[in-house]
Amino acid sequence: MSCLAQTSSPSPAGSASPSPTPVDFSFPGPIPVRPPDPPGTLPFPVPPPNPAPALPKPPALPLAVPSAAFNPLQFQRLVPIVEVWRAGARSPQLPRRQGRFVEHAYVAGNQPVMVRLQFDPSVAGKVITVTASAGIIFDPPEAALVVRPTGESVATVRLADEFAHGHVDFSCDGIRTTVPFERSSPAVVASHESAEAR
Repeated sequence: MSCLAQTSSPSPAGSASPSPTPVDFSFPGPIPVRPPDPPGTLPFPVPPPNPAPALPKPPALPLAVPSAAFNPLQFQRLVPIVEVWRAGARSPQLPRRQGRFVEHAYVAGNQPVMVRLQFDPSVAGKVITVTASAGIIFDPPEAALVVRPTGESVATVRLADEFAHGHVDFSCDGIRTTVPFERSSPAVVASHESAEAR
């Protein structure tokens, strides 16, 4: 008895798979278009403006009052002539002015000298504030002077032993005069007195 073996017949090599069915993406009919918004409208609601409360205006500043004009005549009245006298001298040293400073006045050793300030008599009664650098000794101590009716004012000063120089400021109505002092020999001091006397 013979048996017949059933075998499946192979599919033909390279057979093509079925093609996909094409899909139609075309939109039936015309594409709807959103009509434009009327002029002046927004696509979303906007709250009305809420302005900040108005701040009060700052107070008006007072008008600047111009200061008094510079008076050259009054300035000259407040600028004194400086004389420096030593005991026994026949004439003073007259240091020339250079701005608010005057030239050096010379002292011999620790001898005191008298500083004489000659103002215009019209400023009589005004107060002169006196300040000194280290090394200056007033005899008697002075912090302020008063212009006499003649226009003059005096102060006696000397240099401390350990100092070779110093200065004194005399201020009257804001006009300051600075007198520098320097220690030197009696011959130098006398020469400056003689030079001024000529």
